Amino acid sequence: MSKIRYIKFSPDEYIAGVGAVLDAEQQGVYWMICSMIYSNGGEIPNDPKHIGRLVCLGSSKARRIINHLISIGKITENQSFLSQKRVVIELETARNRTETAVKNGSVPKNIKGLSRAGAFGVAELTTNHEPITINQELKESKKGSRISEDWKPSEANKEYAISKGFHNGQIQTLADKFLNYWLGATGKNAIKLDWDATWRNKVINEAERLAPKQDEIGERIR
Repeated sequence: MSKIRYIKFSPDEYIAGVGAVLDAEQQGVYWMICSMIYSNGGEIPNDPKHIGRLVCLGSSKARRIINHLISIGKITENQSFLSQKRVVIELETARNRTETAVKNGSVPKNIKGLSRAGAFGVAELTTNHEPITINQELKESKKGSRISEDWKPSEANKEYAISKGFHNGQIQTLADKFLNYWLGATGKNAIKLDWDATWRNKVINEAERLAPKQDEIGERIR
């Protein structure tokens, strides 16, 4: 069974996914469960006593938090085992990539296991001799693209904007401006490798631009 050796963490995706959704204790339990699932290769026993011990919580509180995470879809339970869809997908992708690489002769055939960073692009092949680390973002020759004419902010994009203080109406206006700007842009600058990251930068810049105005309004109110 493959075991994770390390992961490459994306703070923006984490904040968008759990910020303002889970409190500190819930985030601690969620992070520990995901880490254990990575380490165990796909699922772990639903054992509140053991999980609670790892995050310094009593079993009853750990059980309540686990049930809450299940109820809101952050983790899943099947026959007293816990899993997380994104982690399972990334581990399966890693296993498939390893099998293909071995068949193509790209890596030694005496591989014992492979670890894949959840969602964030670093894979590690463990051989009988020494680890071979492959950064997919460097290995694969990626070409950027222009923004699609039917581009719309994903749910994660919207959640990120909300985390920066924007409401739905503002997000739609911001998205329209974003799309119109990049559709009209020319040259190399109009080609991006990661449009989600470009969106997040736009949200940050707009939030910083509006901050002085909000401060000024606050001063007037006071």
